[in-house]
Amino acid sequence: MTGTVAAEEAVLQDGTVLLAEQAERGVLESLAAGRGWRRAAISTAGFGEMEQVAWQAGVAFVLYSEVHVLGHRVVRVTGDDAAVVDETLGVVRAALPTVAPDALLDVLLAVPHADARESIRALNGLRAADMWNCADGTEPPADPRYRTAVEHAVLHPERQVVRALVYAVGDLMTVRPGLAEPILALRGADGPARDVIDDFAAFCDRR
Repeated sequence: MTGTVAAEEAVLQDGTVLLAEQAERGVLESLAAGRGWRRAAISTAGFGEMEQVAWQAGVAFVLYSEVHVLGHRVVRVTGDDAAVVDETLGVVRAALPTVAPDALLDVLLAVPHADARESIRALNGLRAADMWNCADGTEPPADPRYRTAVEHAVLHPERQVVRALVYAVGDLMTVRPGLAEPILALRGADGPARDVIDDFAAFCDRR
């Protein structure tokens, strides 16, 4: 009976790291083989799908995902033991170059604005880093810099950055409340992305 209660009360722990552009998948494959992680699954990407490889790393589960639509790759580690999850994430970070959300937020908060390519990649990176939170409906710890980044990015002079911002906020606002408001505040205002902002506002009205 005690074992049943303990099993029911077990809470899944998880953590995600965003891989840098120069990170090589082969290094992760070699790491898994060297540490005796058992390959649990592999999925080759089809249209609109992610290519994924999964390993059972002792009591932890390691999932590598290529998020093609966002141009980013992430590694997620899950398990019942928070210490094991953290340790496994540390092993991945030690083997592969990663990008912290802090660095992406710094790009979006830069004054003057970062160039369009760098800004869009940062926005897509934040989406990828939080994609499992969005899938599970799990709210990460509150970070006011996300809203500040939205307030700044929505004023970017390049229309394509505002479009990327709207897509990012459309995902992230489900787990990071308050991100839509800085965009909605500009509804009807003149600017290079007025139609994008107005379309997003109409989308929010229908929710």
